Amino acid sequence: MATFQITPVLVERNELKFSGLYMYHTTSGPNRNQESLVSKNGLGSLVANNWEVRDGPDPNAKVIARAQGMHMNTGVNQIWQNFFCLAFEDGRFKGSTFQVMGLDVVRGEWAIVGGNGRILHGNGCHLQEVPQENE
Repeated sequence: MATFQITPVLVERNELKFSGLYMYHTTSGPNRNQESLVSKNGLGSLVANNWEVRDGPDPNAKVIARAQGMHMNTGVNQIWQNFFCLAFEDGRFKGSTFQVMGLDVVRGEWAIVGGNGRILHGNGCHLQEVPQENE
């Protein structure tokens, strides 16, 4: 289950920490949530995405948001640049969004810039870690 925490930073600002959220990339099948727009071998490939964001690692966990945007291959080493709007569909942030961008790496940070609704003028970073698949 996702947990939310608000920590006062300054009188005018609050820090929001989202944990326990999982983005699901489904690349094929009837429920796929991304589609290739420009298909090249390497540099220049462009894919539209509408990834589900769930409140747990189980594929049947509740969808609370969607990562709607694109990712583009920016190099021969399969480095992908992501840029999307995280749009909340459930809970206290329903209807709120913020913009996320960064390189797709196993562990890293993506920038959060802008937001609306309950996350008005949001900024910060999204810490990403790709869970290892069971063998």
